Amino acid sequence: MSRRGMRLLPLSIAMPMLAALGACATVGQSKTAKPPSDVSCSLFTAISYAQLDLAQRAIALAEGRPVQDEGNVADSDETVRQIEAHNAKFDTVCGNPLAPPG
Repeated sequence: MSRRGMRLLPLSIAMPMLAALGACATVGQSKTAKPPSDVSCSLFTAISYAQLDLAQRAIALAEGRPVQDEGNVADSDETVRQIEAHNAKFDTVCGNPLAPPG
């Protein structure tokens, strides 16, 4: 192969690659496609939780005993913290539907 042919070989490899990359720039989201947060907000919601009555909790803590959750109806404090952290992120991305407008 001649010297000229050797110089053209890298160029002949690079040209199709550049053409392919240029084609990628024209492919993307359409102007009517929703951003990912809009889709996520329609699929997910804030999480609700249950806590025992504050008075019942205060009495148990004042007596130095654990709070009794008969029937296991309330979420633990750790679960509530995690749910509140999730809901705060949800409100940031999707907006709080319970917040007053404005």
